[in-house]
Amino acid sequence: GSCNRLRLTADGQLKLCLHSSKSIDFKKLLRDRVSWEEIRNNIVSFVKLKPLGNFFNLYESENIMCQIGG
Repeated sequence: GSCNRLRLTADGQLKLCLHSSKSIDFKKLLRDRVSWEEIRNNIVSFVKLKPLGNFFNLYESENIMCQIGG
């Protein structure tokens, strides 16, 4: 219920939760050389989508731990 973490995967995806299928391509933002303000706005907008609490049982993920940085 108090999780405030995001996950940055080895391939540059910023995820709301360890097993969430929702992500933004953080690596692409950096490579496209967007402004830090735009990066910040993307992250803030994305974080607002993070559910309250722990919902591991709601996510269906086919990723293995080494793909998500665990």
